[in-house]
Amino acid sequence: MRRRRRPAPPGRRAIWVRGFVVSLTNPKTLFFYGALFPQFIDPARPASSQVAVLAGSFLGLALAIDSLWVLLGGALGRRLAGVGRLPNRIGGGLLCGAALGLAIARRP
Repeated sequence: MRRRRRPAPPGRRAIWVRGFVVSLTNPKTLFFYGALFPQFIDPARPASSQVAVLAGSFLGLALAIDSLWVLLGGALGRRLAGVGRLPNRIGGGLLCGAALGLAIARRP
């Protein structure tokens, strides 16, 4: 019997392009920009420069916050990798506790 070879993981560029396309076509992102940005744009000044500053600020903040999440997730992932099934058991216990809480909750 012949073993199948695993496909090569995608490169950094492919991952970046996929993330960019997903973010660009995400309706939540479009609605966010459409709802938030007009509140901060002065109609007396050129809109393109104001939108560029707002988009750059949002991008910088999102990049910083997402980078922190990545670093935190990587550190936690390395620490939890050695504990085996403990994360699954903790998560399962929390879900069972939430289910029990919903089951015994009274309706008003």
